[in-house]
Formats: sequence, C-alpha cells, structure tokens
Amino acid sequence: MSEDPKSLAKRIAGLFKRGTNAPRPAAPEVSFSVGDRVRDIWGKEAVVLEIDASAEHGLGRLRVRYDDGRELNYSMLGHPFSPISKSS
Repeated sequence: MSEDPKSLAKRIAGLFKRGTNAPRPAAPEVSFSVGDRVRDIWGKEAVVLEIDASAEHGLGRLRVRYDDGRELNYSMLGHPFSPISKSS
C-alpha cells in the first residue's frame, strides 16, 4: 500500500547526489602576472610565484613569496593583493 521508507543511509546519499550538479565557479582574472610584485591589504609586499586558474576545483590558486621568505597559497577568488606599480 505505501512505499517502503528509505533508510537513513539512502537519504543522506541522496543529499550528496543532488549537490554534485552545481556548476564550478570560474576563477577571476587578476591584474598581475608571475614575477610581479604585489601588496596585500596589510601593506606587506610579495612576489607572485605561480598563478593556476584551474586549481582548487576552479577557484584558482596564487602562490606568493613575501619579503621575509614565507611562501603562501591564496585562492584567486578572494585574494588580498593589488599590484605595485613598477615606477614606485
């Protein structure tokens, strides 16, 4: 008469299946390239080592080296950098 209720495991699996059709975000364009000097929102300067727009499931990745030697990765979607003009 009535359908068999789905098991908890099947309901949870169904939630994950529904989320897989979402389109991947596109990494935004950046106004600098590899080798350029950039400044973060705290005023610290760094050199861009790598820009990979296809990394991190389409969010993109920036790899920079700060002047103190640290190398860090940032998402291209929300990075804190702006280019430093060559004349300054």
